[in-house]
Amino acid sequence: MTKDPKEILESFRDEDELADAHPLLGNRKLSSLVHIWSKARVEWNPPKEIEDVPVIPADRWELLWSFSNWSMEELSVTSNLTLTETGEIFLRARTLRLIYPDGTVSNHARIVLGIRVSQEMKKLEKKRGRPPKVKKEDIQA
Repeated sequence: MTKDPKEILESFRDEDELADAHPLLGNRKLSSLVHIWSKARVEWNPPKEIEDVPVIPADRWELLWSFSNWSMEELSVTSNLTLTETGEIFLRARTLRLIYPDGTVSNHARIVLGIRVSQEMKKLEKKRGRPPKVKKEDIQA
């Protein structure tokens, strides 16, 4: 059976669940690397079609990654992690399917990262003594 690799990748996107992004909540290094992945120089050059598509999802996932090129050293420098840490965290993000071989990030990972950034910004504002922003609906006439 032959199949378009982009369709295979989309099938993984369709299986993305919010719970899959849970590890991002308590791990700053993982969150940082996932965020940086979306900005990294990634080349994904799959063939137009793949013959003999593996039946096991993990094997299909690995096959898609075999068409991806990136620099682990660049990820290391950009994420301010050692090369060893970067490799370990990258493998975790890849295995958890938080990052995709085409240089994108799972939809739920993007949502969780957005929430984390918002929470961190609120903490910084509070620490610096800035008053919270007032919404129009909070103002009484």
